[in-house]
Amino acid sequence: MQWIEIIHVRAFNEASKKNALALARELTFNGKTQALTAAALWIRSDLPTDISVMLRWIEDAKDRAYSQVGLQLAEDFSHFGWVTHSLWQDGGLMVESGAR
Repeated sequence: MQWIEIIHVRAFNEASKKNALALARELTFNGKTQALTAAALWIRSDLPTDISVMLRWIEDAKDRAYSQVGLQLAEDFSHFGWVTHSLWQDGGLMVESGAR
């Protein structure tokens, strides 16, 4: 089963954002495991102090729980701003338009 773990921080200010970005890059790279298939870092275009890290996992498990990487990132992000942490499972639908 595929699932995505999203850790989002709304940084207090630009300095906090810079520190959070450095931390996200370090933890995401060091937290690579076999089940972690991809990691993405997104910055909100209309609110530049918002950062989201998306961790994509593929594992055969009925009950999903937050990963150690995600928990560590959420805890560390809490020093830089307001944090949300959530798990999303694949709903089985992906439509691609083919346009670029």
